Amino acid sequence: MNLMELQRRYGQLREGFAVTLGKHKERILVHLEEIRKLQLEMEQDTSETTSEIRKELELRVTQTVERSCLEREKAHADISRLIEELEEIEYLMMRVARPEDH
Repeated sequence: MNLMELQRRYGQLREGFAVTLGKHKERILVHLEEIRKLQLEMEQDTSETTSEIRKELELRVTQTVERSCLEREKAHADISRLIEELEEIEYLMMRVARPEDH
């Protein structure tokens, strides 16, 4: 690859990084909002709330937290992969730009 191709690929990766980060951020924020609403719902319930309803709310909170954790793990993996690709392209650009140093 020549320097122009590497720079183009680097730009694509940086753009993909921003899009991926934004996508995961939005999904995580949705999960956090769901958790907040469920917690408010649980707090507003009175002692008249049956234990069955309370258990259902607790289950929904747990499932939402689990989805959020999975999303964060996926985000971490995606971002780590993109960072590795960016670092590889940066290294290749340095090699192409100054071949005598490498």
